[in-house]
Amino acid sequence: MSSAVYINYSKPILLEEWQEFAKKEGIVYSPKTVGRNIFYFGEVEINFGEPNFISSPKLSKKIIISTYWMGDLNSVDKVVRKILKKWPKPIKFKYDDEFNYAFKQMKM
Repeated sequence: MSSAVYINYSKPILLEEWQEFAKKEGIVYSPKTVGRNIFYFGEVEINFGEPNFISSPKLSKKIIISTYWMGDLNSVDKVVRKILKKWPKPIKFKYDDEFNYAFKQMKM
């Protein structure tokens, strides 16, 4: 079970743009993780788009940020804030209940 935030955009984010952002923010790609679209920020897992078992997705309209249930929610919050600062206008922003307090403070 995990605690997750789901961000969807109307315009896709290019993999190259995401990789540049990830490198700058200390988010590390995990090439051996199933799905070929997984990045990590400490124990926080970030899915860039849908899994592709042959190669990394070239673009994505969806980013999922998660940790194990009630794990490092502060780091999830940090990653979400960084993503929303870079790409501020998602068409859909959904999160699990344990994030209610943090995101109400952000007025999401």
